[in-house]
Formats: sequence, C-alpha cells, structure tokens
Amino acid sequence: MLSRAQNRGTLSGRKADEFIVELQSLNIRGDPQSAARVFREVHQLALTYRLTSYDAADLELALRRGLPIATLDDDLIQASKAAGVAVL
Repeated sequence: MLSRAQNRGTLSGRKADEFIVELQSLNIRGDPQSAARVFREVHQLALTYRLTSYDAADLELALRRGLPIATLDDDLIQASKAAGVAVL
C-alpha cells in the first residue's frame, strides 16, 4: 500500500521511509497458523462478510486470538462488528 500511495503521489518517499523505520521498531511477528487457515476459514469469512482476502485474514486472526482490530476500512469495521470483534 505504501508503494501504491507513492505511485499515486499521495505519499512522499520521505514519509514512506519514516513509516517503514517506525514499523521496523515494532515487535511484529508472523502468525504461523494463518497460512493453514487461508483456504477454509479466511475464504469463508471473505464470502460471508464480502471482504477482500487480506481483510478476511485480519478478521480471522482477531477472532481466533480474541483481539480487537484497528482499521479505518469501512467494510472491515462493519464485518468486525457483525462478527463480534471490537474495533479500535
């Protein structure tokens, strides 16, 4: 998404670099179970709530882990609320 914003001219290279540095400072870890759930759970959530696959993957992780979702995406907000996931 950063590259798309840069290509559209809505995000400067400097701001993108600053954001990447900030992301690298966070303790972000991958979730090994997510890949195993893509073909069933994630796909079903995408169909049920009419989400993109990547939004459905976020929703699946939040449901499985009992975590809230931080998003500004209207479709994901609606789906999260409908699924009982708190939205920040």
